[in-house]
Amino acid sequence: MGKPRAANGRDNNTRHTVRLVAKILATGEPTIFRWESWCRYTIRGTLCLQGVRWGRADARAADVVRRALELLNVQRPPWAWGQREYVFDSAGTRIGYSHCLQCGTKLPEGRLKFCASSCGDQYRQVFQNGALRARARERALASLKARRDAAAPPCSLKVSHAAHPAVRQGAHWPWRWARRS
Repeated sequence: MGKPRAANGRDNNTRHTVRLVAKILATGEPTIFRWESWCRYTIRGTLCLQGVRWGRADARAADVVRRALELLNVQRPPWAWGQREYVFDSAGTRIGYSHCLQCGTKLPEGRLKFCASSCGDQYRQVFQNGALRARARERALASLKARRDAAAPPCSLKVSHAAHPAVRQGAHWPWRWARRS
């Protein structure tokens, strides 16, 4: 027979894992979400190595991280708060832009979205012309590829998944879930 489980289908190891993930998330600076993806992919990878299917492992990892965030009583901020254009005016109700939407330079006084009318024209033209969109996409992909190639570590370096200080100090991940296929 298998190990007895709690009434909610989770065992004590899951609760222990949630508490451990909550401790790690609480150390995140500048926000508590800094280690969220790291915790999720570490849990998912560990479960996959134990033979759990990827979909089920991802669901369990997402559940553990979600429960850890609930344990910390964290509320996820709206998407707009993460954008660089997001600023409150004095009333705290309006979203304003601080940089030009086309070229990204700081907006001069009195400008709302674009630093010059030419930037506004270019920005609107991109959305009206499909060929411009395709060229912009190709340029962006080429730029991304060049940046990735420049930043790629040599193959001789070994990448460590133990990026968090708690793991480097010898803490272990207590994944002892029963294998389910």
